[in-house]
Amino acid sequence: MAQLAVITHNAIKDMGVFFDCYIPVQKNISTVYPADKLSDLNGFDAGLVNFWSFMLQNYSLNMVTIILPFTVLLLNYVFVCGFMWFIEQCDFSFLRKYKIQPKKYNSGSKIFWATLYLLYTYFVIILPMYTAAFYILSQVDYFSLEVFDVPNWKTLVWQIAVCLFFEDFGHYWLHRWMHTPWAYKVIHRRHHEFDAPSSLSTSYAHPVEIVIQGIATFLGPIILRPHILTLFIWVNVRQLAACETHSGYDFPFSPNNILPFFGGADLHDFHHRTYNGAYSSNFVWWDVLCGTDNGYFEWKKKQQSKREKDTSDEKKDN
Repeated sequence: MAQLAVITHNAIKDMGVFFDCYIPVQKNISTVYPADKLSDLNGFDAGLVNFWSFMLQNYSLNMVTIILPFTVLLLNYVFVCGFMWFIEQCDFSFLRKYKIQPKKYNSGSKIFWATLYLLYTYFVIILPMYTAAFYILSQVDYFSLEVFDVPNWKTLVWQIAVCLFFEDFGHYWLHRWMHTPWAYKVIHRRHHEFDAPSSLSTSYAHPVEIVIQGIATFLGPIILRPHILTLFIWVNVRQLAACETHSGYDFPFSPNNILPFFGGADLHDFHHRTYNGAYSSNFVWWDVLCGTDNGYFEWKKKQQSKREKDTSDEKKDN
């Protein structure tokens, strides 16, 4: 096991050297945090600092800021989509009641071709776009990479919250625009090929829509200019939230059943069935303020009543 770890470590370092030949980003940055100051940090904050210091000392800058973050983002997507696909395919009876459209399943053919298209999307669109964006922003020192600037947990929490707010704002208006006749026909229609959303359909979209989604995602970081580690965490949080929103399941522990004003999977599932309205990304406030819920809240009340009745009938049967 230890030998495998060493081989993996060396392979990653070699990849970093390879990519340095093609992405010439050179920076003089601090990589070591003073031990006397490190002892003043709590466990979580010290862990973040040690992690970032280790990465900067052991891997090339381009590996740390481009290849590894992209790999983590991709694995994040693969794991979540794979897990949700497994649940849907197995069709466990005790989970069936949480499926928002229990009688609708995506065919194996649709899943297969969507998977191929997603591989194309991540490697041909997202990776080059991400690389170009980092290269341009790094030239003007837009995001800090310094180990001294690694955020503490409080800063991380409020900055992620602000990013969520601005992503919601940007996503709502851009998504609403994509439902205008021309934009829907030319750009957004591909995403709506999934009438019954699944996590796999999260990034199943036209290349132009991928760029548009990126604008909304990066709106908060562009305004805040956080540490690049915060940016990486935010992008993964955003992708996890999007995968949950497209999951097609409304579990008791789903964010919309815990967080106030969170729309979640049932909001977006409603949007995919009605095609218009319910444009919000995570929280529902923009649909409420702009009057574009399209009957979502009435539908949600009916769904809740139906679930309560089904639960009551199950208890009687037992």
